Amino acid sequence: MNYFSEIKNLTDLIIASGHVKLITDLNGQIYEVYAQEFESLTFFPVSILDGKLLTDCSNLELVKKIFETIQMVNQSKKPALNLISFSSIDILRQIDCEVLPITDHKFHITLTLHHSEPEEKTPIGNDFELFRQIGVESFESNLHFLLDQTQDIWFAITESGKFVKYNHKFLDLIGYPYEFLESVALPNLLVKDQKKTIYSVLKKLSYHTSDLQNLIFISKSGKEIKTETNFINFKKGLNQASIIGIVKEIPGDTGVSFRPAEDQFIKIITRVPIPILLIDELSLEIFFSNPFAIDYFEYQDDELTRLNLFDLFPSSENHYLVSVIRKGGVLNLEANYSWRLITKRGLEKIARFLIQQIDYEDRKILMVIILNQEEDTKLNFIKEDTNSFNFVEKDLLLVRMTPDGIITQVNKNFGDLIGRPLRKIINRSFEENLFVEDYERIFQHFAKLTPQNPMRKNVNRMLTANGKTVWVEWTDRGIFKGDKLVEIYGLGKNITDTYQRDLLHQSMEQRFQALVENLPMVTYVIHAQTMYPLYISPQVEIFTGYTQEEFYRNPDVWLNAMHPDDAEKFFENLRDRIEKKITGPVEFRIYHKDGSLRWAEEIGSTITMPDGTLLFQGISRDVTARHNTREKLIYYSKFERLINEISLNLMNAKSENLTQILQNTVDELGKYMQVDRTYIFDFNDSDQTMSNTFEWCNEGITPQLAVLQNLPFSMFPWWMEKMEKNEEISLDTLDDIPPHELNTREILNSQEILSVMVVPMFNNGKASGFIGFDMVTKSIHWEKESIHLLRLASAMIVSTRERLDVLS
Repeated sequence: MNYFSEIKNLTDLIIASGHVKLITDLNGQIYEVYAQEFESLTFFPVSILDGKLLTDCSNLELVKKIFETIQMVNQSKKPALNLISFSSIDILRQIDCEVLPITDHKFHITLTLHHSEPEEKTPIGNDFELFRQIGVESFESNLHFLLDQTQDIWFAITESGKFVKYNHKFLDLIGYPYEFLESVALPNLLVKDQKKTIYSVLKKLSYHTSDLQNLIFISKSGKEIKTETNFINFKKGLNQASIIGIVKEIPGDTGVSFRPAEDQFIKIITRVPIPILLIDELSLEIFFSNPFAIDYFEYQDDELTRLNLFDLFPSSENHYLVSVIRKGGVLNLEANYSWRLITKRGLEKIARFLIQQIDYEDRKILMVIILNQEEDTKLNFIKEDTNSFNFVEKDLLLVRMTPDGIITQVNKNFGDLIGRPLRKIINRSFEENLFVEDYERIFQHFAKLTPQNPMRKNVNRMLTANGKTVWVEWTDRGIFKGDKLVEIYGLGKNITDTYQRDLLHQSMEQRFQALVENLPMVTYVIHAQTMYPLYISPQVEIFTGYTQEEFYRNPDVWLNAMHPDDAEKFFENLRDRIEKKITGPVEFRIYHKDGSLRWAEEIGSTITMPDGTLLFQGISRDVTARHNTREKLIYYSKFERLINEISLNLMNAKSENLTQILQNTVDELGKYMQVDRTYIFDFNDSDQTMSNTFEWCNEGITPQLAVLQNLPFSMFPWWMEKMEKNEEISLDTLDDIPPHELNTREILNSQEILSVMVVPMFNNGKASGFIGFDMVTKSIHWEKESIHLLRLASAMIVSTRERLDVLS
């Protein structure tokens, strides 16, 4: 049963339910409403409120404060939570109002009623002491409200260090935008020595305890900020905010300053050479104006501070002014409008606003920056008489036309630019001087001129009489009678040179980007202190198997993919190159996402941004093929020396030292190939057996020579068939043995052999034995170079034995 079906008022719904969720837009239109029943804890839709306005179904005091929260979220694009007090049925009530921005300028609002009467707010001094005074349980239940009241810098993290919430003072301290903190953890913002230790601090922090740490943050500009940071563990949960950090900067140890004090703030905006007003957000009363605002509006000293914001607008703007504020609040005055303002002497001026909501002296105020539209002001001089019409700067173009584009007047500059006499321009369509492709866009531009926003800028191409193309930037002003557009005044500037230069620059940037992103290497830019990637070219996916997005989401991907033996050395080297400006190349190994090992060469250099931020830009390229080629060259060089040494020793061998020379040969082959065991087996044709006559074993490998004696040929028919055909046996794993060769499998298993490779010693068309390699510690794939080496060794051993047999 839905207990709320009969309720038609949002205020009553909040009181009846205690927990309401709804979706609205900037105008307060309600799209969906859900309320929770206390007994079942289930949310039910309250469709009777769908489509209504907040103002239609809410306590006016409540709806005003909800709108203030919506405006704050709309401006900051970040969630906000406010504690709202309002009167209902002679009772003072409090609700938590949480507003989350969603798509299409809509907002998800959660309203939670406090069921106890609000206590008088305790004056806040040291915020950490406040948390102790109120008790941890109370802190947990009123977390957002309490944090919003603090005067200190704070952040909330999970036990793994991931940021969940933080106040604007923390962002000001470190200099990063809030989007950056969404993808990094606390250790990423600390100096290198504290990156690892902070994890142990967070893990050891027990429930309902605190710990004071001296942390050094790295700001966006690369400066170290020394702080005392008090951690409070108030809640268990790896994926939830469970630890609060309250930050106190240690004075004198940082290049980053806090926000100026209020009196210092006034001193600063007093010196700024732009008209600035401070206005009470609720009453719209002006309580401060800097000297440039006083001059702009032509008042004396403190006269402006006795006025209201509405007093600065002529009466003709009042209707639209009220409409804009009603729809989006005072902050909406900053939208893309040109406003008419009026001075004390009655002179109208055209201006736009920049508006910032700030806290000042414990109240919400608006800082209004007035941007005078200089080019727009020139249009005030355009009158109907010819003399005034030419009263402009010599390089500016002036045109006057009807709403359908018929030119009624131009100045000489316009005629000179087009290259036609005025009689061939006046009373003709403006379209004759335009590109056909621009017609529709220009008349759409004219259609957007309104009595409330009569001035707009536009850029379009024009054709001269000799066919040359010029680019003109126009500031157009619509002249209205009532709501009807009756004429258009245009003030233009030839920007062809600038436009073409910008177009060329843009084209060069695009070509450069295309070049960079098609080079066979990875180009990247990282923050020199935090190692956070700011740009990685798309080739990184080919090189590593990881996408650009994976690197942006988790900057540690690069470190985790690097070979453990190279990672620490690489980053130490990178730090040296950043600090000592070294630009030499560095080689390292990296594991591709598919598990294969690649070799990379990296080279880079530091760059310092205008704001002091230190970046590192570099390129990495896959040098696996080059490395393998170099390794093979080294291998073949050593191979050649080994074969020459074995050949020389065997050529000088005599019957009395042949045994020692063959043992040395087996030893050298095993060491060179880095196998676990090397050996020679000789055949005894008279009794049809084979015996292990020479053996070398790597360190830790059990010798087998003593047990591998007088093995009958008949036990290994497949093996012997291979030998008699002068074919090598190359087994990467014992699974390659034919199923019926049980004895072969059993004897190799008994020696714990994982991979084996042997070649026959062939003499006069007959096998006299074989020489081979075993792998016991790991299985490997036998390359053709290994087979070639054993073939050479086998041939030289057989040749030496034949020579000595002849001599004997």
